[in-house]
Amino acid sequence: MVDRSRVSLRGRILAGLVFGVVLSMFIVLHMAATGRIDMTDWFGICGFKQKYGLPCAGCYWTTSAMLYARGRILSAFVAQPAAAFFCTVLLITAFFALLIAIWGVNFRFLHPPLRTWLIQYGIAIAVIVILAGWAVTLARAWVQGYP
Repeated sequence: MVDRSRVSLRGRILAGLVFGVVLSMFIVLHMAATGRIDMTDWFGICGFKQKYGLPCAGCYWTTSAMLYARGRILSAFVAQPAAAFFCTVLLITAFFALLIAIWGVNFRFLHPPLRTWLIQYGIAIAVIVILAGWAVTLARAWVQGYP
């Protein structure tokens, strides 16, 4: 899984930027979860939910991500499973980015043949996870007696 060659300086800088962006995102979410930032100002209220009375595919993502950022992983999966899944993927991505940025580790699964496969199937998996998370959210809304 690890190639003996080192990642270029450009690749290490890019990996460091990826790690920094993911870290910054979780810091902002943690600040929102502790009340230092009001995310409603940024994202507003869901128009789909206001119009149809049902949650959209993106409803509860912020809530789930804030729970995840506070370390309440199981609660995040309960609030919106797809969002918690993507938070987990982001943490794994940040971990690999940190290894690449600091030590220059060159992972084989990030090379072209496998990388193309990961992107193609990753998009399909992402769509399935989002739809499954929405189905759970809709089922929960239906059980709670939304219109």
